[in-house]
Amino acid sequence: MARVYFQWGDTKQAKYHLRKAGKNADFLHDKKRYGAKLKALQSLTAKVGAH
Repeated sequence: MARVYFQWGDTKQAKYHLRKAGKNADFLHDKKRYGAKLKALQSLTAKVGAH
């Protein structure tokens, strides 16, 4: 879901779904993966917002 919302330009919903996926992940490596994706998305949106 996060990928679809990101492609549609809705970063707020993309972040929401990444957080939700991380919270609901069963394994630590999955939680870390979703956390890294969320961090990358936040970094990307911060750079876009600064311009």
